[in-house]
Amino acid sequence: MKKAVGDLSSGLIAVIAVAILIAFFYYTIWPMIQSNFKAQTSCEKAICDKSHVVDGKVECRLPGSSETFLCNFKG
Repeated sequence: MKKAVGDLSSGLIAVIAVAILIAFFYYTIWPMIQSNFKAQTSCEKAICDKSHVVDGKVECRLPGSSETFLCNFKG
């Protein structure tokens, strides 16, 4: 019985550790990845004004939108 309780405790600690790692990824790492992905895809679809390059960035807008944002200048 003592060994069974020890195995259960070890299993519970492993499950809690995995849950903590998943929560850390979901609330810390995933938002950074998602925002970078959205910015990258927006820049690929955007129309950019290449006449005004400032610090390696150009002002861009999506077709059909008046909202502007900055993208990396790719030459």
